[in-house]
Amino acid sequence: SLVEQFYDLKQINDEFRAYDFKKNLEAKEELIHQAEVLTENADVIHSFRVLQELHHQWRELGPVARELREEVWARFKAASTAINKKYQEHFEKQKMREQENLAAKTLLCEEMEAIDTSGLNSLAKWDEQTKAVLEIQAKWKTIGYARRSDNEKIYERFRAACDDYFNKKTAFFKGKREELTDNYKKKLAMVEEAESLQESSDWKETSTRLAELQKKWKTIGAVPHRYSDEIWKRFTTACDAFFKRKKDEQGDMRSEERENLKSKKAIIAELETLDSEEASEGIIDRLNALAGRWNSIGFVPFREKDTINKAYRKLIDGLYDKLNIERSNRRLEGYNASLEQLEGGGKGQLYDERDRMTRILDRMRNELQTYTNNLGFLNISSKSGNSLMREMERKKEKLEEDIRLMIEKIKLIDKKVEELNSKE
Repeated sequence: SLVEQFYDLKQINDEFRAYDFKKNLEAKEELIHQAEVLTENADVIHSFRVLQELHHQWRELGPVARELREEVWARFKAASTAINKKYQEHFEKQKMREQENLAAKTLLCEEMEAIDTSGLNSLAKWDEQTKAVLEIQAKWKTIGYARRSDNEKIYERFRAACDDYFNKKTAFFKGKREELTDNYKKKLAMVEEAESLQESSDWKETSTRLAELQKKWKTIGAVPHRYSDEIWKRFTTACDAFFKRKKDEQGDMRSEERENLKSKKAIIAELETLDSEEASEGIIDRLNALAGRWNSIGFVPFREKDTINKAYRKLIDGLYDKLNIERSNRRLEGYNASLEQLEGGGKGQLYDERDRMTRILDRMRNELQTYTNNLGFLNISSKSGNSLMREMERKKEKLEEDIRLMIEKIKLIDKKVEELNSKE
């Protein structure tokens, strides 16, 4: 009958429906399992994207048994909520990091913009400041991105501050080269004038003019390194040539100078005897006494000065002045240790140190030349003249010793530079 057919069909339909519910439940439980696994995944971006696909698949599935629908959905929703929360937290943390990065980069921009280059008036100071700038740039690279809308702006600001600094540095070095070249031109003109005067016989006028040139020379700064020694040698050679001619033309030395020469020769004879004797207690006192006598004696004839002084120094070097040589060696060793520290900064710092030493050497040479000239002007016939001349002679000898030490220091620097060149 129709009723029986109806119930038969209904039973078949119920069986198919129960079967669909079962299959749908199995599929949804698999999706729930996948979602729950995703909650433990550290890659929240990947988890969120996979979750979207799981939701799409969930919507494509049919229903499950009515009594299970709420429970199944609640499980899937709980896993989805956990993933969505992690996803949200991830972007909140990222936003916070971007804000922190922006703040850190802003501080570096302000640090660059606050650099005052007005006080950077030497190569060494520029090198020191440039190291700090490079450290700031290195720190910038360690900071992550800011928000996209801010990242380009903050980078442009930082790059502008860096460009401004390096443009100023370039301008300084260009100005420094121009200054060195200008100083060279000025000193070259003075050299040419001194050379034109070295054969002059107008003793008074030329002496005054050369003294003026020597004084002016000290007011002019350094010249390019490759010309420094050459131009100084030309200038001093011309000045020395004139003053030597002046001395030679003024005739024999006064009798007092000849007597001084005899006295100094007598001291040298005593030193020769002392040098041949074995060291004994009290030798320092004897050396001090001889040195005191030597220093108390005035000038000797100009033509004999170098010979007698060299003979004296040769003897005293092995005795009394041996202490001074040891002290000089210790000073050189200490200076060599300081150079080893500069060596770590590269050739730039060594070149700066050499320029500084050369300027000091030029100044000492100028002072030495001034002492030499002034000694020629003094009236040695008076008592006060002799006293002043002895003091100036003492200072002159001290300057000569300091100049020798300075030359040794410059040689040490050159040796360090050669060692760095050989390593490159």
